[in-house]
Amino acid sequence: MAKHALEELRSEYNRLLQTCEIRADKLTEVQDICDTILANKPRYEAIATATSVPWFMVAAIHSLEGSLNFKTHLHNGDPLTARTVNEPAGRPKNGSPPFTFEESAIDALAFDKVAVNLEPTFAGICFKLEGFNGFGSRAKGIHTPY
Repeated sequence: MAKHALEELRSEYNRLLQTCEIRADKLTEVQDICDTILANKPRYEAIATATSVPWFMVAAIHSLEGSLNFKTHLHNGDPLTARTVNEPAGRPKNGSPPFTFEESAIDALAFDKVAVNLEPTFAGICFKLEGFNGFGSRAKGIHTPY
């Protein structure tokens, strides 16, 4: 897999922002996701405080990896009742299951180094979010859901 750099992708991310539209048939679904995220903002903010990753990034990852289910690992949506099985397997390394969502989220963000060199721009945030999920879909010409 090719290694990507923010500068290589910056203009693409910014172009996608300028052309992004929510389809009318998805508006209710998007609003429901936003409402759920905002209702749980204090939980995301606590993780943000512990990790220096903005709360809305934690929420975006949680939506895509765990469908906003607080009984799943932020790493990949596996149940918190055991260490992760799917990639990355065996997380968190420390502690004993069952894990709290917050414990797992802090581990996931540290494991993927989301706060490291996080540029607080739209492109910088997109780059880190895409990196969390991986750049593999790019090789297939598919934009990541992130």
